Amino acid sequence: MNSACLLLVLFAIAQLPFCEGAKDPVDEILYWGGKIKKRDGRVVSVNLHRCQVTDSFMINLASLTDLEDLDLATTKVTDKGIAHIANLVNLKELDLGSNSHVSGKCLVFLKKLKNLERLDLSLLSIQDDDLSLLDLPKLRHVNLNTARITGKGLQFLEKSPNLVSIGLGYTNVTDSDLAALKKMKNLREIDLTETKITGKGLNEIKNL
Repeated sequence: MNSACLLLVLFAIAQLPFCEGAKDPVDEILYWGGKIKKRDGRVVSVNLHRCQVTDSFMINLASLTDLEDLDLATTKVTDKGIAHIANLVNLKELDLGSNSHVSGKCLVFLKKLKNLERLDLSLLSIQDDDLSLLDLPKLRHVNLNTARITGKGLQFLEKSPNLVSIGLGYTNVTDSDLAALKKMKNLREIDLTETKITGKGLNEIKNL
């Protein structure tokens, strides 16, 4: 190998990223503009709202097992990236709203999150059968605004008997679909903005 070629090889090697081991998750979150909150030295809240993080970033969250609150709204994450939070069993609040590449398929990765109390799935591509994947007994608030669901999908929410509020704004639910909510005795608030619900439908659920 002549000297010119050797110099080119050495230059190419110099451009490769130098790895000193695993990156610190907190450093990565802050680098991307995220915010964190700690309690007793443990990271319990991460806000990545509107941060341009992608699936490759999500592995940084997998080790934050004390996390209770995670905001991933309006990022570049896809269904594949959501798999990295499947074992964050202490999560109580999760916002996945407004992610154009996240769909109802991601719900399969939430099965272990039995402590979830608040879940935002607004502006996602959610359909009836997707909700069959939800089995979150402690869930109290769920936002399904713009979901493509009917009464068939709402029936699956019976597995969350502690629901207090449901966002159904901008969906195609009708008066007859609301019958699926009658068994939810703790329900106190329903967002029906821009739906096809009439006074008849509201009378059906007024005594919830």
